[in-house]
Amino acid sequence: MYKEGININTVSIEKLKTLPGIGDNLARSILLHRELKSEFVNPEELKSILPEKVFSAISNDYNVYAVSPVVWKTRITTDPLKLYDRDFEIHFGPSGVIAVRKKSEVSLVGFSNEESFFRALAKMVSARGFVFAVRKFFGWKIPVKALFLVEIPDYDELEKFLCRVEVSAIYSVSAEDFVKSSGVFRNVSRKILEGTVREFSPIQKISNGIFELHAIYPPHNSENSLRFAFLLTYGAIKGLFMYNMGVSDQKNLVHSKFAEDIKDVKFVFSPDVDVIPILRNFCSDPLIVDAKKNSVLVSDGNLIYPAFSVR
Repeated sequence: MYKEGININTVSIEKLKTLPGIGDNLARSILLHRELKSEFVNPEELKSILPEKVFSAISNDYNVYAVSPVVWKTRITTDPLKLYDRDFEIHFGPSGVIAVRKKSEVSLVGFSNEESFFRALAKMVSARGFVFAVRKFFGWKIPVKALFLVEIPDYDELEKFLCRVEVSAIYSVSAEDFVKSSGVFRNVSRKILEGTVREFSPIQKISNGIFELHAIYPPHNSENSLRFAFLLTYGAIKGLFMYNMGVSDQKNLVHSKFAEDIKDVKFVFSPDVDVIPILRNFCSDPLIVDAKKNSVLVSDGNLIYPAFSVR
């Protein structure tokens, strides 16, 4: 699970005093060392200041970093060695599909029936090789924790997808439309009967115990569900995902009641429309993920590492 990050190059004296075993004297000693050195290079340097038991206690409860203030402020790094936990990944696949993986648990935003996507999905859940081939032959389906449908799907395609993937929960922006289509499609109908289909509406926050999704656009009374935006939060990291949101939609988002929520996003994914300068500036120039490439972002909840090409 996510552990809060403590960057010893930016941490305040007030925060230091809240850490286990650190009082006023030790906190001042750390800041004095930092001032004399300009900045720490390695968190292990704290061992020369703190008793070993105190350092161990802090390391057990927090991820202790020594990174530049600029990197820490943006929470982006190009150095994978700075990450403490590389098990949390965000994969950007074909047609704007997003796969969020923590260890072997995968949640999807959108879906694809491309064979390459199924192979990648099987790999994410650690299903591969001869055993996987045998299980697949006997009807085994790839397990997915949750499927978020941010637009009304092609139900023929969804039925094909559900033939190969076992989804524990489906969140739809139009659950009512989902139910109307269920009688024609066997797997879709089965999900309705199991009670696994739920409404994914604006103002709603959904947490699966690892990360949180918050639908923030369009306004609740909007009839156009094709324009959609949500926030993904994992620890101190926030990502903004936008679908079919033109210039006016993005301007409206900046002036909406969710403006404060998006001010500190660290990356933006917009597969359909370019991110306008107003929104970029408002969010303090976040990382813009290139939807045309199969990019992967890796995070420990404090820093993000772009594992493949982003622009």
